Amino acid sequence: LREDQPGGSPDRRDVESAVFHLVEAARQDLPEALLALARLASGRAHEDFLPQVFGAPEFLPTCLALLAHAASLQSAAAMGALAGLVLDGDVDSGGGSEELRVASLQLEAYAEESLETMKNKLERLEAKAQRTIGREEDEDEEDEDEDEDDEEDEEDLENEHHCLRGHTFGWEDHGWTPHTALIRAADIWGAEILSQEEGSQARAASLRIGAARAQMLEERLSLAL
Repeated sequence: LREDQPGGSPDRRDVESAVFHLVEAARQDLPEALLALARLASGRAHEDFLPQVFGAPEFLPTCLALLAHAASLQSAAAMGALAGLVLDGDVDSGGGSEELRVASLQLEAYAEESLETMKNKLERLEAKAQRTIGREEDEDEEDEDEDEDDEEDEEDLENEHHCLRGHTFGWEDHGWTPHTALIRAADIWGAEILSQEEGSQARAASLRIGAARAQMLEERLSLAL
């Protein structure tokens, strides 16, 4: 525990109680709790969340295990972060084939999960645009739909403010987009150690096709926003 934080340090018991409840939430497979604990163990900055607690190099395996578990619960942030830790050399892997395989699988999973989210968002945006176009035909119904959308948005913001639902504690800053993740995965299979495995070139080609499609979806969403 750090005791040199500006503005004074909270009571040690308060900090330990917060970590205890975080661990209990993680044991219930709450992705946000797993990501929060992983951040605390990582040694990386988390000034906006329990800055009195800091990790150390010996906690890195714990951090990785927590991220892996969060990734298994469909946390895209955990998937991207875990792949990045392996590929950036933060993990003492020696660049072996198994580590690269793990990185590739996490990159592919991240892309798949993120693309699904993007597709859903694009569908909502396009549906809203269609409702706007048809407003003159049924203006009253459109106004009612807009009111419901506003209420849902306000409720989502309130929930996020009060319970940190969906908070990823900085792990979303891994630098990947779906198409760059798929390109990197393709490179692993097409030009690195795994390129010697049977079927690796076909897999790399398939991933590059997926990357092109992902980029098109990203551009469509960007234009729709």
